[in-house]
Order: sequence, then structure tokens, then C-alpha cells
Amino acid sequence: WDQSTNGNHADQATDTSQPQIYNGTAVLEFNSKPSLDFDGSMFLRTGQLTGVAQPTTRIAVSHFDTTIQTNRGYIQDGHTLRQVVGDVPISSSKWRIYAGTVDDYHTYDPYPVINTQYLTFALFNTSSSSLAVDGTNLGTKSPGSDSFDGLTIGANAGSASVFLDGGIQEVIVYPDNQTSNRSGIETDIDNYFQIPGM
Repeated sequence: WDQSTNGNHADQATDTSQPQIYNGTAVLEFNSKPSLDFDGSMFLRTGQLTGVAQPTTRIAVSHFDTTIQTNRGYIQDGHTLRQVVGDVPISSSKWRIYAGTVDDYHTYDPYPVINTQYLTFALFNTSSSSLAVDGTNLGTKSPGSDSFDGLTIGANAGSASVFLDGGIQEVIVYPDNQTSNRSGIETDIDNYFQIPGM
């Protein structure tokens, strides 16, 4: 649900492709907070929006149920253009930000593991892009220059062929560079979610 009041809600019209929030008896939770459950074939998507050039900031609270299965680690992406934040299990699990060019983090960086709640803070800013995980900046990358044109949650943009097997509790997107506010934003999020790695 778009909290900005702009009405850019992420929806899914196909019932079998909707992530689960309620299992018939209780609201699904992770670390004692509600969590959308994605089973590796579900996703939500906004309509296509007018493109916003980089820099943009993408934040999420999420966890992985698998980090070894190919095509099951994307937390969020664009609508048609690419701004990926997620895990890529190529030889071993590693973090990825992607906006048209592959420039993954190394497997010896703090790498994603299953059943662990993460706060990811991704800045897409062409050759000065970066990803912070649980408050630790993993370094500068050059993942490409694709613009922000919407939001896909739990899968890749466009064809939705790469999904998430895990859970998502919050997604925040800013149409600008929020790194100067990162500490305060992360603190506010952690005050609610009590993320173990923070």
C-alpha cells in the first residue's frame, strides 16, 4: 500500500501469484512482526510510472528462505527498467544491486543467509552506487544507470522470471539520494522491527 498518498499501490490481480499474509488462522510474522510470504513464484507490481533518473534510494526489510536456489533471491526491482536489490546464488550466495550492469558484491562480503532478517539500504547512483546491509556499507559499485519507473516486489522487472523465496516486511523508495539521512532512517526502521543484525 502506497503510504505517500500518490496511489501507486503494488497489486497482483492473479490470486495464485499473490504473496500470503494470513494462513487461515493467523497473520504471518517474522521476528514478531507481520511479513508477506513469497514462495518463489509470487510478486506485487505498481503500474508503470514516469521515469525518475538516478540517484534513487531503495530500502527494504526482508528475509530469505533459500540462498542457494537460482532465481529465488530478488527483493525488489523496477517496473520495466531495472533497479534490483537482492541475493544471487551464483557459485555461492552474494548481494546484488543491478541497474543494467552486473557488478555484484563478493561472496566474502557479509553474505545473505536464510532465516535472517535484513535491512537493506540501496543507493542507485550510476558509478557511485552502494548497498548497506544492517547498517554496514558493503562498498561502492557501478551497477548501471537505469531509471526508476515503478516497483516490483518479490520478483524481477518485466517478465517476472526471477522471484523471492522468503518474506518482505517493508519497502521504501525515494526518488533521490537519501544517504545523508541513512542513519536516521535505519534507526527509525530498527526501532520498530528490532532487526537482530543492527
